[in-house]
Amino acid sequence: PPEPSILNQEMDLYGLEVFDEVGAVVFARNTRRYIEWFYNDFEGPREEIRGQVLNVDATINVTGSIEGFGIQRFGEFHSASNGLRGQLGENGGDNDRKLQGLGDLCLGGFIAPRYILEMAYSLRDPDITFDEIVLEPFKTSEYRDIYLNDWLNVFDLGAFDSVR
Repeated sequence: PPEPSILNQEMDLYGLEVFDEVGAVVFARNTRRYIEWFYNDFEGPREEIRGQVLNVDATINVTGSIEGFGIQRFGEFHSASNGLRGQLGENGGDNDRKLQGLGDLCLGGFIAPRYILEMAYSLRDPDITFDEIVLEPFKTSEYRDIYLNDWLNVFDLGAFDSVR
């Protein structure tokens, strides 16, 4: 098996009011499951990065968190409502939340879990970098919406309901 790659990460979750031990466990578990699902259960075109990464085994270790207000930071994932909620889920999408893209301006308070992401995987294309692999599951608004609505908030007892 390939050697795991390790990267320190941070994800801004706007609207999150508390990030305690339970939240850290839920965040690590659900984010790991999403990343593994994203690559391992993919049945689409093999030309894209998602189709080139196989046999993903991820580990997430939360190392802490920081709090902030309305800060735009390049290269990190920001979550916030972006006005497209009604297009997603059932009942007009009222319960769906959106994650903004990298570099988008977010206003308001956030908590950013800091974590170490360790991944072992196989590649069809050896030119794909680890940074590309880490960013891909959060690259499009569709992917971010799936993460937030179908993975982060699953079986979490409401720990991430306030994320916008």
